[in-house]
Amino acid sequence: TSRTHQQLKQLINEYKRLPYNPSMTILGGRKKLCLNKTALKSDDISTTCQKLMKENKCIFKMESTIPKEFRPGGVKEKFDIEDMLEYGKKHFRCPYHMSLVILSKADIVFCPYNYIIDPVIKTILELSISRSILIVDEAHNIENVCRESGTFHVATVDFMVALKSLSEMRNQIESEDPDIPSLEAVSELIQSIHNWFEENINLLKFIKKKELIKTVSSVFQEWNLNAKNWPFYKFAFDKILTKKMVLSNNNNNNNNEHNEEEEKHDSYHPNLSLVERFSIFITLAFQNNMDNFNKFQIVLQISQPNNDQKEDNMLVSCLDPSVIFKCISNEAHSIILASGTLSPLLTFSSELGAKFPIQ
Repeated sequence: TSRTHQQLKQLINEYKRLPYNPSMTILGGRKKLCLNKTALKSDDISTTCQKLMKENKCIFKMESTIPKEFRPGGVKEKFDIEDMLEYGKKHFRCPYHMSLVILSKADIVFCPYNYIIDPVIKTILELSISRSILIVDEAHNIENVCRESGTFHVATVDFMVALKSLSEMRNQIESEDPDIPSLEAVSELIQSIHNWFEENINLLKFIKKKELIKTVSSVFQEWNLNAKNWPFYKFAFDKILTKKMVLSNNNNNNNNEHNEEEEKHDSYHPNLSLVERFSIFITLAFQNNMDNFNKFQIVLQISQPNNDQKEDNMLVSCLDPSVIFKCISNEAHSIILASGTLSPLLTFSSELGAKFPIQ
């Protein structure tokens, strides 16, 4: 893994010179791998992609097989993004989806930092690095990347999208579904956090302050979250996020020949990114015997029209990169950090909360 796709391209060029031929793939976002002009012009490529596929309006199809050219021994057994784009244009196949299909059989995976380090992206792609050797190039950036991966902004619109998706999910499942109590618990918690957010933002406006910094401990107390009831909510979050994946997969696999009512019913693709963010953040905060409370900070900010701050928001800020780095160091078999500027190594190791016996 490395910081940019340009750096990954250089790595792949070096890899092509080696005599070894293990199966490989390179991962990238839809901005890099999508060929559909309508989706590329959209502000939300993922949502537009799903809509186009649902309406059967994308000529670049998703197939479950690995093209023979990209298999070991094929003419493209060592490839980069340009090779996948070229193949996709020629054979009308979606390069983004094809990269994920090849991923299932790949021994070597090239990808940007955030695919491994960002917990949300890693979860969405179902990337497992268990028993894997992770090589991080340009690793002097990894501390900041870890902090950024554990940090997120939340605005009113994000709450509205999440609550709407949870409500639509409720309409999608049967009344006897055993996951309904979990759905209701998550919905109530997100709604209560939204209410708390609005109340505090209104208070800031009333007293004419631009921002308010709060500790995780005080915020969780106001959210009525504690070590006793979090396992209940964690169970509920896990249930709902799993249900979301099931519903999305079912909708993607449905036959395109429906009546109008069925199309309305099946077009649902839940957007629960905020729910995933909160689930991961709260889970990490409660780890390490709640010592991680001090490794996050919550800031409420009022919109500043004259600055980049265009809307009221809540900033959940990760202050300690070790919180995120431990998630991957505890899973991977080994991690190799490569860079010319890692010194001083002792401080670097301390920041990441990991020991590197070979330096």
